[in-house]
Amino acid sequence: MNLDTVSFYQKMGISYVAHYEYFKVFKTRLPNSGKILDLGCADGKLLLLLKTMGYEAVGIDIAQSFVERAKKKSGCPAYQGHAENMEMFNDETFDCVISTEVIEHVESPFQALNEINRILKPKGKAIISTPNSHHMVRIVYPLHIAKGETISRHINSFDLAQWKTLFDLCGFKILWYKGWPDNWIFPRWKGIGKILDKLFKRKERFKQFLFFDAVKV
Repeated sequence: MNLDTVSFYQKMGISYVAHYEYFKVFKTRLPNSGKILDLGCADGKLLLLLKTMGYEAVGIDIAQSFVERAKKKSGCPAYQGHAENMEMFNDETFDCVISTEVIEHVESPFQALNEINRILKPKGKAIISTPNSHHMVRIVYPLHIAKGETISRHINSFDLAQWKTLFDLCGFKILWYKGWPDNWIFPRWKGIGKILDKLFKRKERFKQFLFFDAVKV
């Protein structure tokens, strides 16, 4: 991870407020109990939520500013580091790793998934969300999407088939996946757009984000 990227998130971490409105998407996929790592813990909002649910929650983030805020907000341990090298954690430490909207920012998703696999216990779960490269808006408004993702420091973007291959190569089996949310994509002109939306919203690959629940095999 280059220093410019670290500096970018260090500045963001001073005031950025995390939102987890999509927690409901993967809430039922969490293990019944155990130790969970929030990879990309931001300001600690998810850590606090996991703690109140009875989990042993731990955070990690690339920016020390986020780490300090996360520890203060949640009372949970948190560390500065990045997804490709989490050397502060021993092998087979966690029952679950949650990473929401993080892996598209890392230079090597392959290395990051291998590292997640390393720190998970046997049969441990990786719950990951990431933008979907097959989202229809990318096809209709590619320049708009590219501009937004450049500002947000997105480095990579894959479709469902590519993610399935990547999980398999890194020692995971996908138990469940879901596209989210059901965005309106087409214009409402004479109701045709609404009809098209109803047709396409059944296709997971046309959802804006992909959520995965994968188990270490």
